[in-house]
Amino acid sequence: IFVCDLEAKALFLNNVARKKLGLKDKEKISGVNLFDFIHPQDLFVAKKMFQGKIDGEFNKTLYNIRIKLADGEYRHFQINSIIVKKDGKPFVVQGIARDITDLLEIEQELVERSREINILNEFSDVSMRNITDSSIIMQKGLDYSMKLAGFDAGAIYKVDYENRKIIGVYFRGFSKQDSSTVNREMDIDPEAQWFQTLIQDEVKYISNPQDFDLPILTYYENEKFDNFVVALAVQSGIPYAIICLCNRSKSKISKDKLHSIKALVRHLVTALAQATAHHELVESRDSLRTANQLWAGTFDTIKDTILITDREGEILRVNEASGRILNIPADELVGKNIFEYALQWCAKCEQIFPKVLSTGKSFDFEIRMPITGKYLMVTMSPIYRGSDINGALLIIRDITEIRQMWEQIAQNQKMESVGFLASGVAHNFNNILMSITGNLYQLENLLENNYTGAVKDTIQSIECAVEDATDTIRQLLNFARTHKTEKCKFESSELVKETQFLSKAFPPNIHIDISSKIDNCWVLGDPQQLKQAIVNLILNAKDAMPDGGTIKVEIDKKKITEEDAHNIKAGEYVIIAVEDEGIGIAEENLSKIFDPFFTTKDPDKGTGLGLSLVYNYVTSMGGDISVNSVENQGTRFEIILPSVSPPKLAYEKSERKTSANVLLVEDDDTLHNLFANFLDKQGYEVNAVKSAGEALKCVESFKPDVAVLDIFLPDEAEDNLVWAIIKRCPRTPVLLISGSKVNSSMMKMLERGKGAFLLKPFKLDELDEIIQSLLERKQKSSRWN
Repeated sequence: IFVCDLEAKALFLNNVARKKLGLKDKEKISGVNLFDFIHPQDLFVAKKMFQGKIDGEFNKTLYNIRIKLADGEYRHFQINSIIVKKDGKPFVVQGIARDITDLLEIEQELVERSREINILNEFSDVSMRNITDSSIIMQKGLDYSMKLAGFDAGAIYKVDYENRKIIGVYFRGFSKQDSSTVNREMDIDPEAQWFQTLIQDEVKYISNPQDFDLPILTYYENEKFDNFVVALAVQSGIPYAIICLCNRSKSKISKDKLHSIKALVRHLVTALAQATAHHELVESRDSLRTANQLWAGTFDTIKDTILITDREGEILRVNEASGRILNIPADELVGKNIFEYALQWCAKCEQIFPKVLSTGKSFDFEIRMPITGKYLMVTMSPIYRGSDINGALLIIRDITEIRQMWEQIAQNQKMESVGFLASGVAHNFNNILMSITGNLYQLENLLENNYTGAVKDTIQSIECAVEDATDTIRQLLNFARTHKTEKCKFESSELVKETQFLSKAFPPNIHIDISSKIDNCWVLGDPQQLKQAIVNLILNAKDAMPDGGTIKVEIDKKKITEEDAHNIKAGEYVIIAVEDEGIGIAEENLSKIFDPFFTTKDPDKGTGLGLSLVYNYVTSMGGDISVNSVENQGTRFEIILPSVSPPKLAYEKSERKTSANVLLVEDDDTLHNLFANFLDKQGYEVNAVKSAGEALKCVESFKPDVAVLDIFLPDEAEDNLVWAIIKRCPRTPVLLISGSKVNSSMMKMLERGKGAFLLKPFKLDELDEIIQSLLERKQKSSRWN
C-alpha cells in the first residue's frame, strides 16, 4: 500500500512495500520518487496513467507495470489507485500494488499447455498399432539381412547431420561368437573412405533429392571388412541414421543379392522411421503427462476462478475455486454455455467476449454478484492455436476485501473531514458557552442569593440551555472524531444514552426510546467503535420503518451459562438491544446479513458494510451479536459484550488545601479575565498570559505549582508547550482545558499522572476542585520528585 503526492513522491509505504523496495526505515521514504523503481520500458505508460488519473482523463483503475525490488529483480505489479481530493482538487494518490508476476506466468503456462494438449490430441492416434511391432521388425530385419547376405554383423547408428557426427546406436546384431571383436571393428572412423564417400552422397542427395532412389545404399570394398554395405536413412529431407552391414567373407556380393538387401534395408528404414516416431512420441507423451499433472495441480490450487471456453462460449474446463467464488458447483459448469447458464448475471461478459475473439486483446472489468454481493475482477484473454484464436481464458478474482478496504478508507476520509470541522467549531462554540457559564457563576455570587424566584428561574433556565448545548456539541465531537483503536474500560449505559442525539435528525414519526435496567455496565473496548455499531443498528432500524414507529434501545446485564454459551464463554455479559417495528428480514437472508456488501437496499442507500463492521467489532471484543426477526413485525438485534469491573477513580474530591502559584495560559480575552478573576478570588497567586511564548518566559521566574493551559494556542502546538513546561518544571502538574478533545499523546501523558484534562464548558468550581486534587497528588506522589 502506498500514498504519494502529485509528483509521485512517497508520503507513506506500508511494511510490505518498504521491505520489497529495500526501504527498511520509515524516515527513508521521505523524498523517494516512486517512478525511480519502475522499469524504463514501463515508465512512459506509468507516468501517462498517473497523470491521466490526476487529470481525470482515465477511468481505468488497473494497469500493470514492472517494479525493481531490493534484490535488483524486476517483477510485474498490478496498480490500483485513487485520487484523494481536498477542497475539490487532487491532493494525494493512494493505491495498492499487487505482485502478479507468478499469476502472469501461470496464465502463460495455461495458454501454452492448452496449445500442447490440442496438438497431443491431434497426433496421439497416429497408427499406434504398428509402432510396437516396428521395433521388433527392425531388429529381426537387421538379423535377417545379415543372414541373407552371409554377413557377420550389422548396426544402425544415429546421425547428427548438422555436425556430421555419429551420436549413438539404435540397434546392433551379430551372427558369430567373436561379437566383441566385430563390435570394436565396426566402430565408425570419421576418416574412413567409405564414411567420406557417404557424406558426399549425402550432400548430393540434399542438393538434388529427386535424383536418388531411397534408401541411398552403397557397397564398399577394400575396408576392414571384405564386404561392407551402407544405407542412409532420410526423414523429411534430413539424414538421421546410417544402416551398416558387414562381414569378412572373401566372396563378393552379387548384384541380385545386393538388390534383395536393398529391399530389406528399405523395410528397415521404414521400420526405423516408425520406431523413431514412436520413441519421440512416447517421450513427448511422458513429458506432457508430467507437465499436464503439474499444470492440473497448479490449475486447481489457484485461488482465483479460471474458466476455459471455446469460441462459442462453451465452458471446457474450470478449476476447483470456481464453485466457491461463483456459488455454482464446478462440475455443473463444464459443458454449459457461459452466457446461458454460468454467468447469466453478467451482461459485460456477453459484450466483451466477442471483442476478445475479434481483437486478440485481453480485457479487465469489474462485476458484482447479485446473490452474495461479492465484487469480482474479471480478466478475459484469448487462447491461441497457432495463429488462430479458438477460445477464451477467464480469470475471476474475488476483490470484496479490497473494495471493503477502499470503502473504509473513503469513510475514514469523510469522518476525518467532519471531525476536523467539528473540532474547530466545537472549540469556538464551547469557549462561548464557557463564557456564559462563568458569567452566570459570577452573577449568582454578586446577587448572593438575594434575588427573586423569577430571576432564579431565569438563571437556572440559562444554565439548562447551556448544558443542553454542551451535550449537543460533545456528542457531535464524539461522532465525528477519528482516532486509533485503543481498548479501555468505559461505562456503556452512558454511551448508549448519547445516541438519543440521533432523534433530532430523524423524521418526527420516528422515536427513539432508550432505557437502562441497570447502572454501571462497564465493558472493555473502544467506546467510539461501540457507539458507531449502535448507531448503525439504529439507522438500519430507521430505514426498516418507512411509515414511522418506535426504536427501542435497551441495556441490561445477563449471566450466560455453559449451556447457553455458543460463540462466547460463560460469564456475566452486558446486553445492548436495538428493536424496531419495521418490515423485518426475510428468513433466507438472515444467514447473510453480516456478510460484507450484502444489502437489500437500493445502491444509493447503502453499501452493505454496516452490519459487517458491527459484527467484526463485537467479535473482536470477545462478544457476539444475535438477531431475531419476523417479517412485517420487526427485528431485534442484541449486542452481547463481556462485563468488566469498573476502573479505579483517577482522583477524589478532597478538602481545600492552602493556596498555590498558578500559571494560566488562555488566549480568549473573555475567558482569560474570567478564569484569572475566579482563581484570584479563590486565593491563588495567578500569573495569567495569552500566548505560549509569554508562558515559557514566565516559567523561568514564576515557578508555578500548577499550570492551567488552553491547548488551542495561536503561536505554539500544545505538545511543545506542555513538554517544555514539564522539562523546565518537572514537579509541576499540568491541567489542560479545551473546547475540543485532546490528542492521544497528551491523553497518555495525563493517564500517567502528569496532569488532568477538563473539557469546556465547565463550572468554575470544577476548575478549583481539580487544581486542589493535583496539588494534593503532587504532595503525596513520588512521581513528582
